[in-house]
Amino acid sequence: MPTVGVPGLAVAAESSTLQCASSATVYRVTTTGDMYLYQHTEPENGTDLSFIPNPPKIGSGWNLGRPVAALDGDIYMAWNDGALRRYHWNGTSWDTFAGGTQFFEVLDPTGWQQYNTADYRNRITVDAEGHIYTIEPDGYLHWRAYDLTTHTWRHRVIDGNWSQFNLIVAAGRGVLYARTTAGVLYRYRYNADSQRWLMYGRQVGNTWNIYDRVFSAGGDVLYGVQPDARMYWYRWDENTEAWISNVGRIVGAGWNDWATTGVPNACQRVGTSIPTRPTVPAQPHGAVALLGTSDNHVHYSYVDAEGRAIYAETADLTGGAPFDIAAVPGFSGITATTAMSEYQNGNILLTATGTDADVRESVRGANDIWDTPTVAGGFMATAPASTRLSGGVVATFALDADYGLWMRRQLAPDAPLGGWLPVGGTPLAHQRLTLVPTSTGVRIIGLGRDGRFQTATYENNTLSAWTSLGGNSFIGTASTVLMPDGTLQVFATDSTGAVQTQRQTTSGFPGTWTPLSGITAAGSPSAIMAPDGTLQVAIRGVDNYSYYAGQTAPGASTFNPWRIVTTSEEVSTDVTALAVPSANAWVVAYISDTGEPKLKRSQSSISTRSTEMTFIDVPLRGTP
Repeated sequence: MPTVGVPGLAVAAESSTLQCASSATVYRVTTTGDMYLYQHTEPENGTDLSFIPNPPKIGSGWNLGRPVAALDGDIYMAWNDGALRRYHWNGTSWDTFAGGTQFFEVLDPTGWQQYNTADYRNRITVDAEGHIYTIEPDGYLHWRAYDLTTHTWRHRVIDGNWSQFNLIVAAGRGVLYARTTAGVLYRYRYNADSQRWLMYGRQVGNTWNIYDRVFSAGGDVLYGVQPDARMYWYRWDENTEAWISNVGRIVGAGWNDWATTGVPNACQRVGTSIPTRPTVPAQPHGAVALLGTSDNHVHYSYVDAEGRAIYAETADLTGGAPFDIAAVPGFSGITATTAMSEYQNGNILLTATGTDADVRESVRGANDIWDTPTVAGGFMATAPASTRLSGGVVATFALDADYGLWMRRQLAPDAPLGGWLPVGGTPLAHQRLTLVPTSTGVRIIGLGRDGRFQTATYENNTLSAWTSLGGNSFIGTASTVLMPDGTLQVFATDSTGAVQTQRQTTSGFPGTWTPLSGITAAGSPSAIMAPDGTLQVAIRGVDNYSYYAGQTAPGASTFNPWRIVTTSEEVSTDVTALAVPSANAWVVAYISDTGEPKLKRSQSSISTRSTEMTFIDVPLRGTP
């Protein structure tokens, strides 16, 4: 018999109750194609040999495809011609469609034939919400939902590396069991509304490869059919995080069939927690996001007053010619700030959080055209931060309403991003995160709820303990610069408006901050290492002008006095800086007090003895 495995991931047990119908409907298709309608009484208990005798025959010809039971009498049939058909048993007969001329409707005309093969027939399942999950030849786990009213599909790729599983079965609302070829069984739980993985890859058993079929009645009730046609019953208990019995209970014999499938919601867990959508207030005047890419282009984006994503790109920072700026088509309903990352193939990912707490994203391809923005869910309370990790995959991080940290990452370089994965609890406040890639993951820095900045690493899928960076009371978001020796220089603004800095050592952060005196800041700093090797920091002052200060020399512990970027206009956002080595310059970006997007390029003073810079306007053209 399959054995229970030690969980690979600690998940808090939940207080929920199991509710089942008096019997669970099971559709049995014999090798000759006849379908019989069985009822398994007391599916919550697995009573021995408890199928009601003399089941009615309700159809024939069902061995021409792979039937999978859905909700309310629906059966999805992956037909051998590639079509996915929907049939509906109304309790006494099959409904007719197309004016009464056929007993099915075609939901999708092509692409489903693989589920009639030995390799894929156990890689399709339907959950208690009627959602279809499939493992496809690309190795990804796909999610689909069909709207019977509009006759439209929603489709997502939600995880990768599922080619390791040769069987999946849904056993509740988003609950999936997946079996490896070695027979190891894992449990997952996916929430389709938030697109979060609520349980991910918990090992719950071994030697499940003794079954050639596994199906479910919902509520974590599983039935396994062995090649000798004996059927065994199992039930996982969410409250105890264990199986009701260490061995399966035999509930049937003689089940040597073409297919066996159960209605997925005969049993349901009641009281299981699900994510709630937080309220995200509008956060106007978010900072501009800047991204330098491998082709030496500068990308510029922000959220405008209408809640739209605005974008521009340039390769020319001379200021001799304007570059075009425009709204990203369909990218709206967002707030705070955008985030950008470059795919390994040069495509650009743009993300932002909506006032509905759903993260939106769009990808700009090689043809310089944005794809249709998609809703990536999340139910997040903060703007996303994104970066490209080692291995070439892009990842996005954000905080939920309970300050939990979540991540959504590419399934492979240049591949789609999967569902949101839980990273862990945090001591952080609802401020945008700072991300610094490491050799095996990422360092995360965020403002703590105690007013001090906190840092942790997420490496090899493990979140480290959070460490305080010390000091007293800070605001906003930290800015970091990766130094030549691999350590970080961190800049932040404290509650008095002083800009403070701290240098990481090989043994960690000392917890001592040094002020860059001479200015009272109104927002968060933005720091870079300029092409000449000096650290440069840009900030918005309380007078709403933009300022900068730089090291007196590369590696120096002293900084030059704060100087104004321009007196020609005030700013309405924090200032963002970006080093552009290919242009031997660095730039600052902001939105002016009149709502105009601005980009300015640094230029050294004509005097070789002066450390003061001038900033040349790089004109932006267009109407966002």
